[in-house]
Amino acid sequence: PQNPLMLLLLLIIFITFKKKDTYASLDSSSLISRQAAALLYQSGIRNLLSDPNQALYQLKTSFSLHQTLQCAHFLTLIYDLIGSSVEYRALKDQYLPQLYGDAVSTQINYLMQEGIRAHYNQKYIDAIMRYNEVLALDKNYIDATFYKGITYQHSGDIQSAANMYFEVTERCPIHYKAFLNLATLHQKYGNVSNSIPYYLNGIQIIESYNQSMLTNQFTLTEEYFMLYANSALAYMQIGNFYKAFESTTRLIAILERASLALNCSLDKSTQSEQCIKIRRSFTNAFGNLLTIQQASVYWLRWEELIHQNLYSTLESISLGVHIMGPILPFTSLLLPISLQHRLLIASSLLLLLLLLLL
Repeated sequence: PQNPLMLLLLLIIFITFKKKDTYASLDSSSLISRQAAALLYQSGIRNLLSDPNQALYQLKTSFSLHQTLQCAHFLTLIYDLIGSSVEYRALKDQYLPQLYGDAVSTQINYLMQEGIRAHYNQKYIDAIMRYNEVLALDKNYIDATFYKGITYQHSGDIQSAANMYFEVTERCPIHYKAFLNLATLHQKYGNVSNSIPYYLNGIQIIESYNQSMLTNQFTLTEEYFMLYANSALAYMQIGNFYKAFESTTRLIAILERASLALNCSLDKSTQSEQCIKIRRSFTNAFGNLLTIQQASVYWLRWEELIHQNLYSTLESISLGVHIMGPILPFTSLLLPISLQHRLLIASSLLLLLLLLLL
């Protein structure tokens, strides 16, 4: 067309449709990126325990495609676990405030600090209220749930504390501190045998991440020392002295490596805080070794007493194996009880049998 106005109108129409196509293309590209990020995130979560390297790669890629709070939280935990302080600080100080918005980020940090302060002042109800306010702002803020568990534990509400720790382990299967605390509750207030799998899970998390990432960060983690030390005590409590000895000697080897890595000296006055913790853990570990050795010797002597003295006593009254059969299995059920109490119970049973027979 020759009319300039008509040419201008056609040009405007062309540009308008071209912009619409561009926006549609951008929207489509953004949608594909979000979908890819979601798939990578889900795959990364599945690989958290089985393939730490792959999990970290997938979560980092997912976060680069589409930044979400859930992914940021998991990356923060991984960077903390493997000692990548630069990446950890970047997420904490840069990305999380961007994702929350400065106002919400400031409020969450304030509420967490207030909750921790209230906890240390033994104002446990106030502390739990602050943590609940954090979770109202971000339900995926794992630290708030974890600290709620600690507060419940210190207030004496052991069941609620266990529920919080269990929730953390379910939602975040690499939170080794939650496994440690949950195991400790089982060992102290519940069934000692149930604590051992949680201790082993915590150990596996730390070792698999640090070994696969080729870092020695785990050798300097106090919770790592506690996982081994407490598991050794749990094994000893159920009478498995071999496993208790194995866990303790493994811990001593870890402490030696940590001591060398930090150049810890024998001079207490020049030691760092970490070296002091290692020295204290050394003392406890060697103390456990002596306890295990003493307990195992007593147990062997107890077994010898059962097999020699008790058999000979029963044989002398012509009962032999027929009566000894039900007694020996019963004594194995008394393993968690102290040696003196077990000996007293067994002697009482034998005396009762003799009285009945007479």
